[in-house]
Amino acid sequence: MNTIVRKQQPYGSWKSSLTAATVTSSSATLGAPVEYQGCILATESRPTEAGRVALLGRDAQNKLFDCLPTDFSIRTRVHEYGGRAWWAGTNRLYFCNWSDQRLYGMSGDVKNLIHPKPLTPAPINDHGLRFADGVETPDGNWVIAVAEIHGEDQSRYQLGGGADKEAANVVVAIPTDGSAVDNPSAINVLVTGADFVSNPSVSKNGEWISWVQWHHPNMPWDNTELMVGKLSADLSVSEVSCYAGGNNVSIVGPNWLHDGRLAYSSDENGWWNLHALNMDTKNIDVITELEGAEIGAAAWAIGTCRFCELNPVEDKLEKGHPKNAPWLVAMVTEQASDWLAVVYRDGTVQRNAVECAAVRGVCATGDGGAVALLEYRDSESSHCAFSTHDLSQGLPGKRMLNARANSQVKFAGSVAEPLRFASASEHAHAFFYAPTSSQLQGLADELPPLIVMGHGGPTAHATPSIKLAIQYWTSRGFAVADVNYRGSSGFGRRYRQGLNEAWGVVDVEDCIHVVKHLTATGRVDPKRCVIRGGSAGGLTVLRALQVSDVFAAGVSLYGVADLEGLLAETHKFESRYLDNLVGSYPEHAARYKERSPINYAHDINVPLLVLQGDEDKVVPPSQSEAIVKAVSDQKLAHAYVLFKGEQHGWRQASTLIRALELELWFYGAALNFKPNDDIKAPKEAKYF
Repeated sequence: MNTIVRKQQPYGSWKSSLTAATVTSSSATLGAPVEYQGCILATESRPTEAGRVALLGRDAQNKLFDCLPTDFSIRTRVHEYGGRAWWAGTNRLYFCNWSDQRLYGMSGDVKNLIHPKPLTPAPINDHGLRFADGVETPDGNWVIAVAEIHGEDQSRYQLGGGADKEAANVVVAIPTDGSAVDNPSAINVLVTGADFVSNPSVSKNGEWISWVQWHHPNMPWDNTELMVGKLSADLSVSEVSCYAGGNNVSIVGPNWLHDGRLAYSSDENGWWNLHALNMDTKNIDVITELEGAEIGAAAWAIGTCRFCELNPVEDKLEKGHPKNAPWLVAMVTEQASDWLAVVYRDGTVQRNAVECAAVRGVCATGDGGAVALLEYRDSESSHCAFSTHDLSQGLPGKRMLNARANSQVKFAGSVAEPLRFASASEHAHAFFYAPTSSQLQGLADELPPLIVMGHGGPTAHATPSIKLAIQYWTSRGFAVADVNYRGSSGFGRRYRQGLNEAWGVVDVEDCIHVVKHLTATGRVDPKRCVIRGGSAGGLTVLRALQVSDVFAAGVSLYGVADLEGLLAETHKFESRYLDNLVGSYPEHAARYKERSPINYAHDINVPLLVLQGDEDKVVPPSQSEAIVKAVSDQKLAHAYVLFKGEQHGWRQASTLIRALELELWFYGAALNFKPNDDIKAPKEAKYF
């Protein structure tokens, strides 16, 4: 038996086949699967096409094809974070186009679709009319969708208006014949009055319309309401009532079932579980009663829904198919990991035989099955579609939907290891990735450096699915801890609320304590631990560098530096987010000052790398520039790179490549080692 002898080489300087270019070229991701004309379609984000979001399908001959002309990109700016930007009707596809934010329709054969035609008017101001999260009415004459209307465009719909007025979020009905293009008043405003609306849905018989709504200062995972009204032929909405939610309960992803009930997720028992509202009796039935796992998610993306109903197939019943047949397919989250479940009519939840790490979407198919986009923990897997034909056995049939998947990259991958560790008075969670190489190992007397990652949100969570951006580090000899600090989703409502009025404290404690846990157990070098994070995770980075001495360097990607400044500059969706995370303002102004890294920049005494997009509307460049000026005034070693044309997060291949290489250069400079990559110091580096 041959024994592979791995060569010793200092951690961090390992030669890796995963270049930044390789990571970027393999990072096209699928999302939002939908069946149309018997073909499964999904969006595909393409960094190599400047972040364009295409529409991809695979035909019966197993060949990939694009459905969308190259001058269109499926992406909405509703809530700035976007979300459900396309959907299928009976004979037409609908999508929101990134460049103008107008709604378009396409009809025809799926492989020969007629060129997209606009269904909504050009806005008065750039991106003043935005659309998302729609559904075609049963008669096909209307699309009912969420509209976010800004500035002067509000005057078209008697919503007031003006450059300084907050955007209006409403539910509208858009004619599918294109008549609204030249006649904006042809768009009917159906629902107003709430600060936010999402998930509009119409019952199968067209009699009822439902939606989720919420008000400042709540976020959709805090306190939302399930609203239902009578939908008349003239598109008037009457008999509106709130049937679920409120009282600090979050409702997620309602959809009408074939039996006439409205199914939705509610976290009233502390975990998002499925319920069904009967409009005839007004009774609510509990479908699932999970504890420790949930069918729901923090709805950063508009249109979030974590289940689908299977299409009834009568011939199966005639052939003796069990009466209690599979009914729903659901995405279940447990300890920040996902699994695919089959839900039966009696409420039985069958855990699917396929083990995965994250589920990106699920949709029903016309044959009574379903397709899900799954992510896995190991390097052999990729984004795949599973058609669950024999659901009674829980055994899906595998079929690839994306040929440009991660499975094409062959290397010895590091698999996520769940960690639960003590932090302050409670326990927190993380996924740990050990440095891994098939040919190299560290020196005998050396421990690996550690990169601590803090996710954005902060009400979000890291998953254990394979991420080449993490393998980029582990294949070079770094250990990585992807921290799900208290306040993260994926662990139930109580854990999710652990950050309330404690942002900048609890998250920082957990990132510090994961270092202490890993150093105490002898797994990483205590003198070579760094921390990096984006957006809200950037605040965690800056605060951690100020209040502790466990980190040798930090990387802030479009990170929050000034909480008071963020209140004045950020977009509507998050404009009151800090009421829960920090406290109401100005009542707690002192707390805002205390938690803002900009006010304590003098306490940072280790190298800092700051990366920022110049078109970021969520965390504007002024936030990064403020902290950079402060550390520059102290003559602290740092680098600040502003990426042109980038918003909140990187989408362009050139940015993704340079950002990764900049980080690698930075860690080498900060930790005093030479990476095995030819990367020169950027001109933006100061005082190194």
